Amino acid sequence: MEEIFVVGSAGHALVVLDMLEKAQRYLVAGLLDPFRRPGETVAGYQVLGGQADIPELSAAMGVKNTMLAIGDNWDRSRVYEEIAGACPDVRFPICIHPAAHIGSNVTTVKVLWSCRVLLLTAVAGSAAFVSSTVRQLSNMNVI
Repeated sequence: MEEIFVVGSAGHALVVLDMLEKAQRYLVAGLLDPFRRPGETVAGYQVLGGQADIPELSAAMGVKNTMLAIGDNWDRSRVYEEIAGACPDVRFPICIHPAAHIGSNVTTVKVLWSCRVLLLTAVAGSAAFVSSTVRQLSNMNVI
């Protein structure tokens, strides 16, 4: 399995870590979060530094994949631009929780930005109810 850095270490990161563990496609090399001290442990994973450390860590550890685990869309977009500018060889793979259910009425799947965040567009009427499942999906880098 290839290794992957996870950028973030708060609530959104816990869901992303769960997704990565259950999907079993990547091994988490460590967490990157500028708001935590290197060496700190979150959910069993070590904080290695902040996103500014990716070029150095990637070269030293040979890790080419990065998953953004930042809940705020604006911050996630800003951090993506920062990482992509500093380390153009980094990959942002698409990961979907193996338990995610995509409804049969989903009409369009498209990529937002180049950070591989998916928007699943479905038609909803004026009296539509959007369940908490949609929020759960957004916490898995599927929006």
